[in-house]
Amino acid sequence: MDQLLKKISRNGFRIVLAVSVASFLVAFSYAWHFKIQPSVDARAYDQISWQIAQGRGYDQDSSIGRPGPGYEYFLAGIYAVFGHHYAAVWIIQALLHAATALFVFLICRSIFAESGAIIGLIAAAIFGLHPDLIEISAMLMTETLYLF
Repeated sequence: MDQLLKKISRNGFRIVLAVSVASFLVAFSYAWHFKIQPSVDARAYDQISWQIAQGRGYDQDSSIGRPGPGYEYFLAGIYAVFGHHYAAVWIIQALLHAATALFVFLICRSIFAESGAIIGLIAAAIFGLHPDLIEISAMLMTETLYLF
């Protein structure tokens, strides 16, 4: 068991890259399969972002009660580059989800001196493959960006 832990610790970065790639593939596959259409808040983010991308600016009336323009400008940037296509958002949010899993690993590795790589691998796998986090990355919602 001790040799296995040492081997995992030595190869931790390769393993966490595999976990990150798996996180991306699962998140994007989920988004592509279910193609969740924006509703309620997601619809408002989508509409505001598309207006910004078209150069009509941030409509203060439609944004009342929203958490702020950060996510809307993030979406507007995606729409400005790729057009009004949800698949582009799903890909970028899946990449952010996978990168966040990698950051979780790096943070754990730096915080925990002795077993940081193993703890980081477990934490990255839990984060990257958690069903709720996979589902939210398939929606036009703020959580994926803000967790990143």
